[in-house]
Amino acid sequence: MIHGKAVHAQRVLNGGGLTTKEISVRIFNELFTTDVGLMSAAGIAFMLGMAVFFIRYFRRHIREDTEAAARAPR
Repeated sequence: MIHGKAVHAQRVLNGGGLTTKEISVRIFNELFTTDVGLMSAAGIAFMLGMAVFFIRYFRRHIREDTEAAARAPR
């Protein structure tokens, strides 16, 4: 049913004669000018930052553990 809602929303937006570019501009305008949009942008930025941190953290510790295992006597 989500697909049906998306199609309905697109029909509503296109019913006003809006082009894809105009729809994109409205979406970005709402994202960066409303309170809800700014909180969404902040949440997205925070989550992307966390992803970068954890990827770097895990890769560093995997590399350190691999090197330590290679140096350990067998």
